[in-house]
Amino acid sequence: SGANDYYNVALGSGLFNQTGPNGSQPTSYFSIDYGNWVILGLDSAYNATSMYMDGVINDPYQPAFMAQASAGKNVIVLTHHNPIDTVGQNKNALWNDVTGANALNAEPQMWYWGHIHNGIVYSNESVCGSTTKGRCIGNGSIPIGNAQWLENQSTVDFYTNAPLNDGTPNNALRVKSGFCILTITNGVISEAWYDEDG
Repeated sequence: SGANDYYNVALGSGLFNQTGPNGSQPTSYFSIDYGNWVILGLDSAYNATSMYMDGVINDPYQPAFMAQASAGKNVIVLTHHNPIDTVGQNKNALWNDVTGANALNAEPQMWYWGHIHNGIVYSNESVCGSTTKGRCIGNGSIPIGNAQWLENQSTVDFYTNAPLNDGTPNNALRVKSGFCILTITNGVISEAWYDEDG
């Protein structure tokens, strides 16, 4: 949709009347502080390449924003695009855009993205390692099938593969959609994954 609803409706609403950096207009990226945690919602799509398939953060503002907002905090990063490949064996350019010396200058504790239409929990053997808990949560909307190539991968602890089983022949290959909820209590995060049946 060209992000018209996001820029013109959401950010144009009085509900989002916070100013951006140095008193500027609201931005397409944000931070939410909660205790010793900060959630950074970053815009990896505005300058994305390859028909918006490859996320990029190359504007002059977001890296400085990340550095300032994350100082002294545990960091959760939210991006649309994936910082690693689907199997979890290689880092994409977006990884360096976010973790580089001019941005976070570190790896975040958690990173959630949704560009890939699946739900995937990456293991410590993935390129995220044990420092960053990598999660793809793109299984919430567009119907998906079973990504069988993720089965028995040492880089993947879990992926959504529960059959939909709704009795419709056209949906025979579909798996259940779902979502994830994070709860922060006394500085500790718990994560719960749900399928569409709860």
